[in-house]
Amino acid sequence: GDNIEFSIEKHGYVIEKIMKRKNKLSRPPVSNVDQVMIVFSVDFPKPNFLFLDKLILNCEMEHLDILLCCNKVDLDSNSVIEVRNHFLNTGYEIIFSSTKTNIDMAKIKNRLENRTTVLAGPSGVGKSSIINMIEPKMDLLTGSISSKLRRGKHTTRHTELLKTGKNGFVLDTPGFTSLEIEKLDFEEVKEFYPDFLNFSNLCKFKNCNHLNEPGCQIKHQVSTGGISPTRYANYKSIIDELKNTGRY
Repeated sequence: GDNIEFSIEKHGYVIEKIMKRKNKLSRPPVSNVDQVMIVFSVDFPKPNFLFLDKLILNCEMEHLDILLCCNKVDLDSNSVIEVRNHFLNTGYEIIFSSTKTNIDMAKIKNRLENRTTVLAGPSGVGKSSIINMIEPKMDLLTGSISSKLRRGKHTTRHTELLKTGKNGFVLDTPGFTSLEIEKLDFEEVKEFYPDFLNFSNLCKFKNCNHLNEPGCQIKHQVSTGGISPTRYANYKSIIDELKNTGRY
């Protein structure tokens, strides 16, 4: 994803300068993108919300526009409620799609137009299938699901830049299920949770980390339905991970 300046020589091209990156992710390894579409599925495999919250956090740290795509809704429409509840008050747009029944494929195609978008998420959730639906001429190889592990099998082996629509580009990336948080002070994590920022100004203490402090509005919202309990639990897990591994 690097932008470069180059010259044309007798025997080929010569890179003269690599331009400064406007953003960068380690997983998937991309740079200079406009937005990330995080793809996961309601089943086969089921969503791992801790993994999703970690991935979202890394994207927030790079100030990327985030679009969530919950795929395979034809398998279990009831799971839509669970997904909506988890991302309550985050402000993220969630597209509920199905490549089997063509649900919201047109909406996805519209969101990808005029932008460079990286598709990120676990294996087997349908990233390549989505690209095939909106651009059938691509005919990307798609994989199956392990019936024993209920996980996707790796099919996309490398990151590839593909043109979509009239003026859009997508990066199809290999799936992954493990993720570390980029270097971050644990006290800064809360700044990248938009659902927390909606209420944090009401906390008793300005430097509240929303853990054990009295008068914490975030904990109050968790108990009264304003913030997802599972998302808050994942927030605490991420902070514990940063403390225990010393990556801050």
